Amino acid sequence: MEYNIKEGNRPTVYDLGVGKDGKNLTITIHSQALENLQDLLANPTIPVVEFLQHDLSLPAFMRPSSEWPWWGFGPVLGSLPPQREEYSMLECPLPVVKKNADDLNEEPNWQPAFATSATLNVLFTLLALDCVEIPDNKYYQLAHVNLFTKKGMHGGSLSVILAKSLMPWLSDQPDESDNKDIEIVMKSTHEHMFGYSDIFSPRDFRVWFRQPKWVNLSVPGDACGLDPSDYHDQPGKGYNLSPHNVDNPVQQLTLLMGIAAICEEARKAGF
Repeated sequence: MEYNIKEGNRPTVYDLGVGKDGKNLTITIHSQALENLQDLLANPTIPVVEFLQHDLSLPAFMRPSSEWPWWGFGPVLGSLPPQREEYSMLECPLPVVKKNADDLNEEPNWQPAFATSATLNVLFTLLALDCVEIPDNKYYQLAHVNLFTKKGMHGGSLSVILAKSLMPWLSDQPDESDNKDIEIVMKSTHEHMFGYSDIFSPRDFRVWFRQPKWVNLSVPGDACGLDPSDYHDQPGKGYNLSPHNVDNPVQQLTLLMGIAAICEEARKAGF
């Protein structure tokens, strides 16, 4: 998936969206891809699952089951009623790490955030395996996410492939413009996970568009954000967003919600 979506229009394997109040990530998955995902997760041994569970001291990975609606490293992913024919929808409630960012006596609880990041890491890794051929339809893959989940410096990193099919929407954005709606989503997401703080200003959450198709995202941290890997414009082709100083799951998931909001805005505009 990582290569062919930058140069060609591929029927959508999965879509990202924003749930209620910026507190949930939604993932819309084609029914064939979801069936294949469930087959892969039925294997008793999955290297990426075993590595993350051991490396992060996570609970056992719960497989999807008709008897239990939640799965992942704990109850991370659950089902929502489908909103599109031939597609199913998952929800991922975002974890609360800290209730008051300014309370120095409140210790952050990072473990649920690592469980959420690791579960999404497994999900996106398996969805990228190209094990199924999705029939052509009017929906094309807009982006693909790679997550890196580890404790320590740069431990919440991520990269994003922005697809060729997203380029017309990006090209429609005014030059040198910010998208306030997407910035509000990221700010709400961050405050849900880490609490409100006077330290953070609205400018700490930025989605900046520039012609002909570039987008940069930033969140609180040490120049933390996602930027184009290079600015060599290949007309009509997608490109990669690379991370800078994304050190923890709160930053990672906030940026991921920004990407989800971008994809959702593009879908609403007919792309």
